[in-house]
Amino acid sequence: MPQVLITDLDLIAVKPQGSLIGFANFVVGQAFSVNGVAIHQRLNGEGIRLVYPSKRLNSGREITLLHPANSDTYQMLESVIFEKLKQLNIGGKYREYSHKESSPS
Repeated sequence: MPQVLITDLDLIAVKPQGSLIGFANFVVGQAFSVNGVAIHQRLNGEGIRLVYPSKRLNSGREITLLHPANSDTYQMLESVIFEKLKQLNIGGKYREYSHKESSPS
């Protein structure tokens, strides 16, 4: 996995809406702040998936504003956020999680 330093991880719990359980804000490499990453519990209850901020254009097309450049970085971020969720007990109980089984959605 890539050696990316993630600091200042802040999780914001929300009243569950469908699979949405919260949002994550964090700093990447002590240089880039990422805010508003939606945290969804997977429908099978095994782990989470992250949805990165996007913008809907006037044409109706939706574009992702930022996202991990590769699956290893996605999985690393997912794992860091998942562990923090478990520590804070946000989103209820989770089944055992293995990021090897998950992929970007």
